[in-house]
Amino acid sequence: MTYVIVKNEEVGACYYRQKDKDFTKDLMAASKWPTVSRAEEILAELSKTGAQELAIEETAKLKQQVKQEQVVKKDTELREYAHQLLTAKDREFYAELERVSRFLAASPYLLEEISAKISQEDGTVLQDLLHTIELGDYRAYEGLALLKDLRASRKKRRYYKDRQQAVNYLLTKTNTGQVNTTSDKARVALSKLGDLQVERNYNYRNSGLQAKYAKLLEKQPVQSWVQLFTRLRKG
Repeated sequence: MTYVIVKNEEVGACYYRQKDKDFTKDLMAASKWPTVSRAEEILAELSKTGAQELAIEETAKLKQQVKQEQVVKKDTELREYAHQLLTAKDREFYAELERVSRFLAASPYLLEEISAKISQEDGTVLQDLLHTIELGDYRAYEGLALLKDLRASRKKRRYYKDRQQAVNYLLTKTNTGQVNTTSDKARVALSKLGDLQVERNYNYRNSGLQAKYAKLLEKQPVQSWVQLFTRLRKG
């Protein structure tokens, strides 16, 4: 469960984005805090700057409201798209049909390629780095290099995982290994793709690590790797 800071304006609800020190209409891009008390701390800081009409809301409830609005909007867009196809010239109509068909036909191979990339990062790369960290005798600058490579590997893995999830929204794999899709699956994909294009939050499983490192995930700018390690030592 997470919380956001909401500001009601004439254009509608806006949500605080700590990285920019500003408000956005995009709930997915808003900063989110794991506890009400942490959100209250940020709210108190904002109030000192003169900001008014601020409130703390549970992210899940707001997401549900936004999704309901998006369903109505998406249905309207799909009807307009269908009308455009109906009235399109033959060349445009069949070009669009070929584009969609080509993607669906290639999707099983796409998933195979993505799975191989994820396995590479989870297997070979991650294990090499973790064993080097565990067994290696390295100096500070070499430790920074290891951390940088580990982070790069996890970001690459996330890149492929997001694409895997996006394709899986659209497809269903049968017991025989065949990959199928329906218009209903396509609707699900359209409704969820936006969730993959926002800042990712993480809920710690270990309370000790959460107390020590959670502030590092609040998207505060870090000027250098040296500064990052300085902050970790202070924590």
